[in-house]
Amino acid sequence: MNFRALAKIIFISFRLNMDITFGGIKNFIMLKTRASGYGTYMNNAGILTEGEKNYDIIKFDVDLNNDVFDFEKSDKPDFKPHLVDYLTSVMRMKNSRAAAKILSYDEPYKFSLLMKRFSAEDEYGTVKQSMFYLNNEPIPLTDRSMLPLYTSMARITRDVQKVYNFSDSVKNDIKLINDSISDVAEEFIDNM
Repeated sequence: MNFRALAKIIFISFRLNMDITFGGIKNFIMLKTRASGYGTYMNNAGILTEGEKNYDIIKFDVDLNNDVFDFEKSDKPDFKPHLVDYLTSVMRMKNSRAAAKILSYDEPYKFSLLMKRFSAEDEYGTVKQSMFYLNNEPIPLTDRSMLPLYTSMARITRDVQKVYNFSDSVKNDIKLINDSISDVAEEFIDNM
């Protein structure tokens, strides 16, 4: 990433009230923004409801290669198995066009996850809904062939946390991503 691109990200983040985390410029970047607003949602009783909604948008970019780390002298996780699992799970997707858009021929180790999530609370409980984009391609969990990809996404985000010494705020954001992946997968499995 060049200096001009970095300066542009920082400038945009101040205008949009984003938090930015850099954990090694080449290997990890996380952008986060939070907002709240009034909107419509389906509550847990199945009733269309209007009320306050909280929005989280988190972008999580990492290169799944080992070039940055000396694993011979470290107890940090090895990302090669994660890269293999990730590539295999994408290739097994039923939608081959989406798989082709997700994988980059030049940089197959690129993993860019965007999570858009909203939550709302009323007398029937908390409603959470998440949508994920992988390398700018939406990846809704619509069939069983997508479950290994969601598992791979959860493993990658969880293990990146072991590599860097993050602040509690960043750890909580990574946990939010993992919890959201889990929520989507559990809802899909419950409705199968």
